Amino acid sequence: MKEDLYKDSFEALFKATVDGILVIDQTGIVELMNPAAERLFGYREDELVEHHCIELIPEEYQTLLDHDVENFLGTGREIMMQNKDGDCFPVHLSVVRADDTEKPLFIGVFRDLTDQKLKEKELQEREKDIRLLRDRLLNVERMSALGEVSSSLAHDINQPLTVIAAYAQACKKLVQSGNANSDDLVNALKKIDIQAHRASQVINSIRYFAKRSSSEVSEQSFQKLLLEVSAIAESYVQDNGMRIELDLEDIPYSELVVVEPYQIQQVILCLINNAVESMIILDENGSPRELDNTGNTITIRARMLGSVLEIAVIDQGCGIDEDQVQHIFNTFYTTKTGGLGVGLSICQSIVTARGGQIDFTPNQGRGSTFSFTLPGITGSLK
Repeated sequence: MKEDLYKDSFEALFKATVDGILVIDQTGIVELMNPAAERLFGYREDELVEHHCIELIPEEYQTLLDHDVENFLGTGREIMMQNKDGDCFPVHLSVVRADDTEKPLFIGVFRDLTDQKLKEKELQEREKDIRLLRDRLLNVERMSALGEVSSSLAHDINQPLTVIAAYAQACKKLVQSGNANSDDLVNALKKIDIQAHRASQVINSIRYFAKRSSSEVSEQSFQKLLLEVSAIAESYVQDNGMRIELDLEDIPYSELVVVEPYQIQQVILCLINNAVESMIILDENGSPRELDNTGNTITIRARMLGSVLEIAVIDQGCGIDEDQVQHIFNTFYTTKTGGLGVGLSICQSIVTARGGQIDFTPNQGRGSTFSFTLPGITGSLK
C-alpha cells in the first residue's frame, strides 16, 4: 500500500514539475522523460526514449559524459545543453542514482537557466551604464573642483612665468650691451630653470588631478595622497584668507592602502572646497571679510581606527542646519547658489564603493567635520 502511494506520488511529481526530468541507464540511454523535458528539448517522448542522451549535449561538452553517467552525479552544476533544433542553452543539472531498481538508473533534473542568464546579462549591462554615468559625473565634479581652484593655480603659474620673463629680458640686455660675462648668464639661466620647473610642477598637479583614471586601483601611501591634494588646494585656501593644517601623526608615510588615488583625492578636495565655502563670511556689501587667525584653519586629520583608516576634514565655518543634514548626501541637493548638488553624493558613492563610510558631525561650538573611512591597510613600503 505504501509502495503504491510512493509510486503514485512520484508519477504525479514526474508529470507536474516544471523542470525537465530524464531517467537514463548507466550507458546514457534514455528510459523515461517527463512533459517538461519534452518542452525543454523539443523532442517527443517516442523520439528520445531508447536513444542516447548524448544527442542533448553540445559536442564540446560530450567528453564530460565519456559514456558514463556517473560522471554527472552530484547536487548540481551548470552545463550547456542543446535542443532538437541544435540551439544551445544553459541548464542547472542535478543527477542522482535511483535505488531499488532492477538495473542501475539515474535521474537527471534540468532547470532552464536561459531567462536567469538573460536577466544577469541585462543587470550587468545596467551596472555598466551606471558605472559609465558615475564616471561622467565624477569628471564633471572633478572639473568643477578644478574650476574652484583655477584662479589660484593660474596665479601660481603666472608668478614663475613673470620671473622667467624678467630674467630672459635681463639676459637679452646683457648680451646687447656687450658687457655680458658667462657667470652672470649662467646664474640667470639657472634661475630661469628653477622657475620653469616650478611652473611645470603646478601644471603637472592639474594634469594629475584632471586625468580620467577613476578605475585604476593601486597600493598607495595615503600620507603621500594627502600631501599632494593639500598642495593642489593650498593656493585656493590661502587666497580666501585660510590655511590648511595636516594632522598625520598616526599615519606613517610608509603605510599603504589599496585605493583609486584620483577618486579619493577628489573626495578630499571636494570636502576642502566645501569647508572653504562654509568659512567665507560676507560683509554688508557682499565681499568676504578677513578672517582672524583663530577661525581660519581647515584641519585634515588621518588616523587609524583598528584596521580602518579614517580621514576627516574639519572646518570652522557656519555649520549645517539640522533640517538640511538628512539631505546633504542626496543627489542634486544643494544649498549653494548655482551648485550642482552632486559633490557629496559622488563622494559617498566613491567611499562606499571602496567598502568605507562617509559621515557628517557638527563640531562643538563652531563648524563641521566630514569624515570617511577606508578599510584595508595592506602593508608598508620596503
